[in-house]
Amino acid sequence: MGTEQSFGPPGGYSDQKIGDGIYKVVYMGNNYTSESQVKKLWQRRASELCPHGYKIIQDKTELIPVMAVSLIPEGTGWYKTVDNPDNFKKKKGIISCERTLK
Repeated sequence: MGTEQSFGPPGGYSDQKIGDGIYKVVYMGNNYTSESQVKKLWQRRASELCPHGYKIIQDKTELIPVMAVSLIPEGTGWYKTVDNPDNFKKKKGIISCERTLK
């Protein structure tokens, strides 16, 4: 069973085929991605995997706190500061593909 990934800086999707027509799909946004956008992008990836439609077997949306780190030059070296934490939105679920067009 293979895994497909397309994570950008930061954010994107991951999916894994876990059975015949059954996939685990994860989409992670960043601090600029709203929860509704993450859900839409998750649904788009699910639709790409299951062009005839799908049933959601398992569904979960969560917020992941992430501390932002900045590197600031000082003299000849760098030091880091920790900015306010952000919550990245993550939606994951398991889908079962429909066999025929609805």
